[in-house]
Amino acid sequence: MIRNGELAKRISLIGMVAVLCGITALPVMAYSSYRTQDVYNFGAREGYSFGYKRGQEDYRAGRKFDFKEDGAYREGDYGYRKEYGHKGDYKRGFKEAFERAYYDGFYSRGYHGQRGGYFDGRNR
Repeated sequence: MIRNGELAKRISLIGMVAVLCGITALPVMAYSSYRTQDVYNFGAREGYSFGYKRGQEDYRAGRKFDFKEDGAYREGDYGYRKEYGHKGDYKRGFKEAFERAYYDGFYSRGYHGQRGGYFDGRNR
């Protein structure tokens, strides 16, 4: 049987844990007002633009087709801002678009990034 003093301690401990969980969850919940798809698209826009330029540069310099060695591709967070929210969504969009754009730039398939034809996840 639990005595009143022990019961009060347990209730108090449970209350403190609940408050701490609530406090630590607030920054995560308020971290971004952007949806996952928006953050992905931000990364995709930046990744396409950057990847296309890198593909063209590599082709013009006579280098082999190899986007995976590019530092911006490996990091995947070029252009990321913390107000976007989850960095993983941004990086996923960046890398997927970079890969496609690098191919387009290397083989001169035409750049559509500035005119709205960028890779946004719907063009897969």
